[in-house]
Amino acid sequence: MRHFVFLIVAAFVFLGCGSDSGTSGSGSDSGGESTTDDGGTTAATDDGGTTATDGGTPRCDKLMSERAVGYDVGVMVPDMTLSNCSGDKLSLHEALCNKKAAMIYFASGWCQPCAEKMPKLESLHQKYGNEIEIWVAMRENTGPQDPATKYFCQEWTDEYELSFPVVIDPTDKHTGNFLTAGSTFPVIVMVDSSGTIQAIETGGDVDLEAYVQALVE
Repeated sequence: MRHFVFLIVAAFVFLGCGSDSGTSGSGSDSGGESTTDDGGTTAATDDGGTTATDGGTPRCDKLMSERAVGYDVGVMVPDMTLSNCSGDKLSLHEALCNKKAAMIYFASGWCQPCAEKMPKLESLHQKYGNEIEIWVAMRENTGPQDPATKYFCQEWTDEYELSFPVVIDPTDKHTGNFLTAGSTFPVIVMVDSSGTIQAIETGGDVDLEAYVQALVE
């Protein structure tokens, strides 16, 4: 009889131990676990960190959507989505999510001061490219009635050995909004990390590096 009671007790102990072994953290593997805050999720980034999100929407997008949008100093710049030389669409707001500022250099292929500034822009990109997004936005090729093409865009990029984006605005979707009465190319638009336009300048004598330094400090 004592042997029988012992076998019953041993069976209960065995079953209890077995149930404990199956209650490890749900969804975790032997390498660790992933956690989220109640307010949203986290996503891994290429540099080994994470980007905070708010209900699945990047914080930078939320910030920009809550601001006024226009083409004047002191307001939010529109999300310029323009094609590069390969035909891929680039988003200015998306670029600003990863940079401290942006400089959009509106130009045309017939603009000699624009051409003369290309080496300077490349130099600025090499020096500050991790902090500021630089675009050259071309509206025209070799004449005012010659809309920019991706082929001319690529020729311009190759001729001046540019390593930053050159985009095209052949339908004048954005360029004309920054050209004031009597102004001509180039038009330089400086944007801070929140997307706010800090300055709009025209002409080839603008001290570009001074503006860049002010924006990234």
